[in-house]
Amino acid sequence: KEENILYDRDEHGEYFQLYSMTYGEGFFFEIVERRAYRGYGAPNAIFRIAALKKALRPEGMPTR
Repeated sequence: KEENILYDRDEHGEYFQLYSMTYGEGFFFEIVERRAYRGYGAPNAIFRIAALKKALRPEGMPTR
């Protein structure tokens, strides 16, 4: 949690996911490690998109 790494596990293994900072107009790296994990591991996609939009918002722009 401290390093902003998404962690999940199922009965088969573990899943780790993290994102780099955003570069330019929305380019970023997604890093994933699966250790025998069989799930999808992407239930946080809508939250990542929201965080990306917030990070790209020009300073001083209202949130609504």
